[in-house]
Amino acid sequence: MTREEIIRAWLQASSSLLAAVGILFGVFKYAIERHRKASVEEVGAITLDEQRMGYFAVKIPNRLWAFVFWVHKTAKPPELPTLSTIFKAGEGLIFTSSMFDGIKTPAGGDVVGWICLYEAFFDELAWSSHAENRSNLGDVNEALQAAEKKARAPHQHPTKENRKTWNRHLLYRENLHSSLKGIEGHLDRIQELEKGETKVKYKLEKCVLELGRPDGWQGKKEFDPLLGLNDTWRGDFRQLWIQDGRPCLQVSRNELAALALALGILMRWDNENKRQRLIGNGAFGISISADPMTKSEQWQLHINHGGRDPDQDPSKGSGFLIPCAIFMACKALPFAQSDGYTHAIQLTSTLCDRLQNGDCIKDISYLGEESSVLNLRRMPSGTRPYYYRGYYQNENMKGEIRGKHERTVGHWHEAVAGIAFGGLVPIAAVDLVRAVHFTAAGGTKFDVVERSDFLTNMTRLMWEIQSRESKYQLFGPYVEARANVVLGPSVILNQRPTCAVDISSACAIFGRLTTVLEYLTAIAFDKKDNPAKDVFNACCAELKASHEAAVFKKGNPGGENGVERRTIVQDLDDFVTEFNRSGRCSVIDCGKIARYNILAWTYYVGLAVWDDPPTEDDPGTKDEFERAKTFLACPGGLHHQSHVFQRIYNPMRLEDLPRSFILS
Repeated sequence: MTREEIIRAWLQASSSLLAAVGILFGVFKYAIERHRKASVEEVGAITLDEQRMGYFAVKIPNRLWAFVFWVHKTAKPPELPTLSTIFKAGEGLIFTSSMFDGIKTPAGGDVVGWICLYEAFFDELAWSSHAENRSNLGDVNEALQAAEKKARAPHQHPTKENRKTWNRHLLYRENLHSSLKGIEGHLDRIQELEKGETKVKYKLEKCVLELGRPDGWQGKKEFDPLLGLNDTWRGDFRQLWIQDGRPCLQVSRNELAALALALGILMRWDNENKRQRLIGNGAFGISISADPMTKSEQWQLHINHGGRDPDQDPSKGSGFLIPCAIFMACKALPFAQSDGYTHAIQLTSTLCDRLQNGDCIKDISYLGEESSVLNLRRMPSGTRPYYYRGYYQNENMKGEIRGKHERTVGHWHEAVAGIAFGGLVPIAAVDLVRAVHFTAAGGTKFDVVERSDFLTNMTRLMWEIQSRESKYQLFGPYVEARANVVLGPSVILNQRPTCAVDISSACAIFGRLTTVLEYLTAIAFDKKDNPAKDVFNACCAELKASHEAAVFKKGNPGGENGVERRTIVQDLDDFVTEFNRSGRCSVIDCGKIARYNILAWTYYVGLAVWDDPPTEDDPGTKDEFERAKTFLACPGGLHHQSHVFQRIYNPMRLEDLPRSFILS
């Protein structure tokens, strides 16, 4: 064979090989495209988009199988926990309201409505010890791994340049020494060099406490809403619903009502007569809207994370417990938990008045059910509410709580103290707020000037903490800017706080109050296993004394109880002045600040009124509504009365809501 023939044969073979490769590539490309189109038809293009779906983007199954075996194996919508499961996780302290507070406004126009909420939840779960056992979780396991990867991303010591993006979890002791233990380089994120030694710094001590067992209770408190993330969760998983190419979650009216109560969202009809659109605004810049769908009986639900006013910037603290918000809006103050039950005091008008007389609380059989109680029983929860709604007299034990067998299961002042440790919620029933205010104020009735002085001193304390820890921006940029311009009392007097605020502004204030307490607790204790519990006990002692003083004053108008006392405003002013000088506080000081947080909460919280408010067609007197207006009235503060209705809320009942929603 000549040289030319060899070259010609080689070229022919090469051409044949290239043609075969081209054919194979075309077949491969066709198979992959066929595979991709089949997946798009199955789950939609949005569900496959990693940028829009985040942790929950669906991956197309192995494409090689589509080519080698011509297998028509398409992507499947993932299974995710329902909103009910997320509420149950809140009962196990997996997250607090800070999860909602930290959700940022999503960029872009066409956004999947539930992604921000679910990513925030998985971020919290990644920081929780509950995430350690997650075998056989499938789609959730992949989302958890993505969240953990984000949580473990390198962080630097906070500076003025990166403090806005500094992860708030790293400011807590338990996360420094537990969640990040053993991860290479994690100390570099928060270490400071002092005198040549590396010392880990934490700025906040978590002051959100779970409910304990009732006093003397022999039953077990073995309630874990996640059960290692295997048993309960698997039963509550639901597959995403693909509708018009969009991934959707089904939401029941019970879940929507719970979300509205937890975030202080006042749901209402855009047009009461036609009832064709449901709308509502609440805390943390979150709003909802729902419209009827044309091809089904379900409603299209939208959860929007809109912009906030500057004074509503999120704080770094823990916020409040979601179950507490739901209970307290429904006239129930939880104080203990056992055997699948949450023990709560049902604050009626009668019980509120009896507590002010020094009476005790007991468990009694009760046949009637108010609308608030019926609503609470139908809320998604891992426990059932157990109510204490009766009363009896005991001169020696004011505020004692007794069960059916005449044994003491708790005390009123302890239930009130719990509000400072996870109960600074956006709305609460009017009689509950009345009773709490009576106890926290110690029977003191502030006029408008005294109330303003009290709230001003609380603000002064926050500004002082901000100036001491400026690089951490514990209270957000708004408070930092205000703290920088406040030079002395003369400036503060020109910037007096007001109680006329909406739910979003009130929740921002509650977040700052919690952050103040967590900061003071962190600096008051150095090497304690559970410092928040000691502060809780100090707060209980404060409230026990203030409740007894309040009862004495009511029974002896103008009299003295024989105990030398200073006014709340004076005590708080003295503490703030001393803290400005020394930067130190004691356990007793923390207990007082916890009590003052509760008192300040009663001046801002929205009042839930379950009776129908007066209307032009029915101007008759409504007892609960009138009690709310009377409570909000402030002696000497006539200019405040125009804002009375701004803090009164009439929650929508379950039976008035559509049965089912689609969240997309």
